[in-house]
Amino acid sequence: MKGTRWTKQDVATLTRMHSEGRTDIKIGAAIGRMNKAVHAQIHRLKAHGDGEEIESHKRRSTWTPANIAEAHRLIAEGQTQMQVARRLGTTE
Repeated sequence: MKGTRWTKQDVATLTRMHSEGRTDIKIGAAIGRMNKAVHAQIHRLKAHGDGEEIESHKRRSTWTPANIAEAHRLIAEGQTQMQVARRLGTTE
């Protein structure tokens, strides 16, 4: 089953957010698509050479010093890595 076509705006948003290090889940939420659709579109763009910004993108950490401090605090309180990840809205 095919979904909604990707607009130029969708692709621009995907490219920008991906270059900022956002996850597929966060990108999908921003443009109203499932994370699997975002992941597939990134690969399509790379395969067709339309994703130069995506292709050259090196994943940057989205962890700020404040995130790291909060993670350390939560771990010290006895929370699991999964709980910390959920609390901070990131992966484990």
